[in-house]
Amino acid sequence: MSMRTTGTFLSQSGQTLVEAIVVIGLVMLLVTGLIAGTTTSLKSSQSGRTKSEALKFADEGMELIRLMRDDNWTTFQSYSGLYCLASDGTLTLPGALSCATNIHTTDNSFARSVTFTWLGDKMQVHVSVAYQDGGQQSVDLDTYFTQWR
Repeated sequence: MSMRTTGTFLSQSGQTLVEAIVVIGLVMLLVTGLIAGTTTSLKSSQSGRTKSEALKFADEGMELIRLMRDDNWTTFQSYSGLYCLASDGTLTLPGALSCATNIHTTDNSFARSVTFTWLGDKMQVHVSVAYQDGGQQSVDLDTYFTQWR
């Protein structure tokens, strides 16, 4: 009887080793999947946050242009073409055909530009905010302004 117990014990210990290896393999696969899913989720969240911030700057740019229109229509009429719009509301001509990064935050840098195009008695205004997020990205807003006063 003692041999049978010993034989059963040896056979079970080998089986236990195989089970332990299988369990460790499954746990490693599970942990790898969790890490990959978490990383993808964090990247997506950061990308969404950056795009939201760019949209906020585009919206702010449109409001600055609206204030310019409301402040002095005659000056507003003189704008035509592409300008860079800094965070303080100043318009400058772009250097080397594009606007350099003119808005900095703690996490990102953005380049905001405005294009003025006259269409009869109204002006089309296009505000674009460019940023880097796994490649060149941009947020664009368009509207039309007329002399409403």
